Amino acid sequence: MTYTFYCPSEGRHIIYDTESGAVIRSTEIEAYICDALDPCGEDIAPLPAKCPSDIRYELARFASTEVSEAYEKVKAYCEAGLIYRDTGKINIRTTGEYSASDEMIAFVISKTGISRAELKTV
Repeated sequence: MTYTFYCPSEGRHIIYDTESGAVIRSTEIEAYICDALDPCGEDIAPLPAKCPSDIRYELARFASTEVSEAYEKVKAYCEAGLIYRDTGKINIRTTGEYSASDEMIAFVISKTGISRAELKTV
């Protein structure tokens, strides 16, 4: 399941995937697309080739190219196994490109209700 947040200290949106442990610093558009594609934590892979028109309608205030680029990034996250994975584990990635700092781990825990005991760091 994915969660999205706005992190004022970073001035960015955050996509957190409970299964892969990825913590992705994203744009507002990417976070919105991620929420719109996965509203109930369901595994919807493979994603459609192009951003669905109902999502585009909701993002009409943004340029079409911005929405297309953001959708391609979300698809790439999915294809890389960073979001929408179903491994049956809850973990937070602490190393690598899509990793969480100690502050981000505390933030994600506070927003998701996941306890430290439930976490596995990878």
